[in-house]
Amino acid sequence: MTKNQHYQYLIEMYQTAPINDFFSPILTISDQQASITMNVQSKFFHDKQYLHGSVFFKLLDDAAFFAAQSIEFDMFIVTASFATTFIRPVNQGTLTATGTFITKTKNQYFADSIITNDENKIVAKGTGIFVKSTLSL
Repeated sequence: MTKNQHYQYLIEMYQTAPINDFFSPILTISDQQASITMNVQSKFFHDKQYLHGSVFFKLLDDAAFFAAQSIEFDMFIVTASFATTFIRPVNQGTLTATGTFITKTKNQYFADSIITNDENKIVAKGTGIFVKSTLSL
């Protein structure tokens, strides 16, 4: 499988995940990077009318995950740990999460991610550690 075929397979896997019917994110993947765009919708808000933290986490985790998965062709990786930093609230516009693969050890993959708003301001950032699962791609 070529790199581009691998990336396309991962994108199709993401698009068909049932959870993404709710969020409608758009994923692109390149070598060691992934980008996800998503329109902010009021159904993602907590009671104070701002984006719920779970949405920040999902975007950060997904972007970092696919950046790391972009270099792993055989096995499905999973999140072992993920740290998030919330920077500013969001209640409108389009968000872009960008994940970047950092490095790997024998058993772990490290990737970072950021989310920017329409004004290209960083609204959140994250750092993840991912490990191979027992599931093949």
